Amino acid sequence: MPPFPLQVIDLTEALSEKVRAALTRLEPAIRDFFDLQYALDHLNLRLEEPDFLDLLKKKLAIPGTGPIQLMKERRSALGKQYHTELAAVLRAQDLEPFDLERVWAVLNTLVEKLK
Repeated sequence: MPPFPLQVIDLTEALSEKVRAALTRLEPAIRDFFDLQYALDHLNLRLEEPDFLDLLKKKLAIPGTGPIQLMKERRSALGKQYHTELAAVLRAQDLEPFDLERVWAVLNTLVEKLK
């Protein structure tokens, strides 16, 4: 196959966008939290790294980005999506290790570091 050009986004940039979505999306999406756990467990995502924190701060400052939303109501809405949004599309072996509480706690710690 002959070479061809391909545009890609840097993994760190993509993961910072995923964190921004998890924190600020108007309608919470449990897939964001699932993807973040995957990145933490398999892609060496290090939320505490200064470069990552700086990039995330820039992402959160983009005009039109909503406020950070990590309140109880949002957590409850995510829990309701577990069966309808994740279990419906993932294999059992991929779904089983998912721990929303862990990701929720990690993001709360991250938000504290952003202050």
